[in-house]
Order: sequence, then C-alpha cells, then structure tokens
Amino acid sequence: MMCGLKAEVTKRRETEITKLQRELDETQTQNDLQLATYRKKHQETVNQMTEQIDKMHAAKQRSLVQLSSDVTDCRLRSTTNFIKKEKLDNISPAYWKRFLYSISPKF
Repeated sequence: MMCGLKAEVTKRRETEITKLQRELDETQTQNDLQLATYRKKHQETVNQMTEQIDKMHAAKQRSLVQLSSDVTDCRLRSTTNFIKKEKLDNISPAYWKRFLYSISPKF
C-alpha cells in the first residue's frame, strides 16, 4: 500500500508541476507580448518627439533668418533716411528754387 500511496502522491506532484509550468509559460508569453507593445509605443513616442524637435529647429532657423533680414532692412532704412536727411540739409536754397521751377507746370 505504501508504494501505491507514494506513486499517487508523485503523480499529483507531477500533475501540479505540469500545471504550474504551463501557467508560467502562458504568463511569460503575455509578458513578452506586453513588453513588445511597450517597446513599440516607446519608439513611436520617440519618433514623434524627434519630429517635433526637428520642426522646432526648422521654425527657429526660419525665425532667425527673418530676424536677421528684418534687422538688415531696419539698418538699411535708417541709413537711407540719414543720407536723405543729410543731402536735403546740404542743398542750397538756390537749388530748391530751380528744382521747384523745373517741376512747376508751364502754361
């Protein structure tokens, strides 16, 4: 009887071990799938952020180019206005008189 009882206990243990091994394999498979999903989401997020950073760098560059252009335009206008004022201040009254006479309508 002892031998039969021992065999039955061994058989139950083997059945329990097989069941636990199957559960462990299923859990491992689920974990692998979940890990793959997380890795995919992570990569998608990294790609999106990289794209946003690239767009921000491009916008920054456009802004810097525009700012440089605006500063250049402002300096050019300022210099042109200064030169015009200097020229107008240095023109003699006789020149103005001739100029006004030349543009006045002749009847």
